[in-house]
Amino acid sequence: MEKLVSIILPVYNVEQYIKNCLESIQQQTYSNLEVIIVNDGSTDKSVEYCEQICKIDSRFSITHKENGGLSDARNVGIDKSKGEYLIFVDSDDFVSQDMVSYLVSCMENNEADIAICDPVHYYSDRQNNDLNIFSPASNVKVYETTEALCEMFYQKSFLVSAWAKIFKRELFDDIRFPVGKLFEDSAIMYLLFEKCETIAYSDAELYAYVHRDNSITTKKFSDRDLDILEITNTIINHYGDNLRVYTAAVSYKVSACFRILLNSPSGEKYKKVQKECLSYILQNWRNILFNNNVRLKNKLALISITIFNPFVKFIYSKVNRWE
Repeated sequence: MEKLVSIILPVYNVEQYIKNCLESIQQQTYSNLEVIIVNDGSTDKSVEYCEQICKIDSRFSITHKENGGLSDARNVGIDKSKGEYLIFVDSDDFVSQDMVSYLVSCMENNEADIAICDPVHYYSDRQNNDLNIFSPASNVKVYETTEALCEMFYQKSFLVSAWAKIFKRELFDDIRFPVGKLFEDSAIMYLLFEKCETIAYSDAELYAYVHRDNSITTKKFSDRDLDILEITNTIINHYGDNLRVYTAAVSYKVSACFRILLNSPSGEKYKKVQKECLSYILQNWRNILFNNNVRLKNKLALISITIFNPFVKFIYSKVNRWE
């Protein structure tokens, strides 16, 4: 018998995208699901679409709460979940109809505690509503904890995001997302990985990450974008006695510093933090240039900063968008 999978779906003002998301979940080939919709204080028609699907499909339920942010909504979903496995979906994204079935099989066949698939990037203003964008797997890798942590911090095969993953529910027994922070996935993913014996990764592209103008990753730079520095500092301090993971975590912070330098506006407000980011990058230049695990775009960014080459900096920004 299929084990129960809890899909946690926070919803906040996504009326333009929520129908595709809900339909893609409803059409899953894996049937033993509970879909926990958490309405995080939406003020548009998102709630109407969610309530409609709850009426016609008993696997869907909706909980209403005051707006508290993505982490708070996810935590409500975790608390309400009854499944042995958890999946997080962002409500502006959509998924392959085989995603749940594939991730469950990938996890169970490899005796893993977490299984990961690849995202495919979907640009809503460019792709003419063509939702047939998913690709099957050509490769599956199984990692032990240290190897998986390094793979994640170097941002090689997979990223720190909570989406495009399936988790054993027990991993969250004493872990929740930090409320009021951006980059909430970075704050807890390494802690979840530490509780695992095995993590399975597949290059199957089964999760559509939708790019939109006002998403967290494309909105105007703000003070909250600096949360990543506090989070990466915590991670680095956590791995002070593990040189291999520590080195990877330093690389992860260097990437965060690059993004801040690239995205933060000029002027006095962010001048101090920009100097701190630049200083950190230059302090760790050897770890960047001579480490085969560091991505090419970060090496290009270092070169652009040290020799002030605007062309290389432009190329870095383009590579960042492509990934």
